[in-house]
Amino acid sequence: MKIFLNIALALTVAACGSEEIHPKSYYKENDTARHEMRALCDDRPAEAQTGNCMNAEAAYREVYLELKERRNAERQEIADKLEEFDWIKLCVDVPDLHTCRADMQAGAEPINAELEQFNADTRAMLDALR
Repeated sequence: MKIFLNIALALTVAACGSEEIHPKSYYKENDTARHEMRALCDDRPAEAQTGNCMNAEAAYREVYLELKERRNAERQEIADKLEEFDWIKLCVDVPDLHTCRADMQAGAEPINAELEQFNADTRAMLDALR
């Protein structure tokens, strides 16, 4: 019985060792493979330190950070548009301050809506990476 257990253990170790190790770049370029490997690694904590699990996780972190940086830059562009509608700066020399302020706020509404949609899209994109 002990011999059979040793053989089974040896075959298991050999089977695990024969799996092709994909580089991090493979997992960065292949969303499906990255998601599948991360799910497999989550289901099998003992394999979390294998090459594929580590490479898939490292690729995920890079993809996540790149997306986050890109979206932050895009968010800043929208915020810069909103600065154009700073009613205090733009209305300082206008005789009817109340009307000027209302016009500025109305002009900023589409940009605020764009920013809200952008934030919702960003949350969805980041959630999809997980």
